[in-house]
Amino acid sequence: DIAVECENFLGPKGFGGVQVSPVNENVV
Repeated sequence: DIAVECENFLGPKGFGGVQVSPVNENVV
């Protein structure tokens, strides 16, 4: 679920799928 939320939240902001993982850890 977290991965999906990040992809939907960060995706449109211009973040790539690979970059979402590290960014998600910092945000959460």
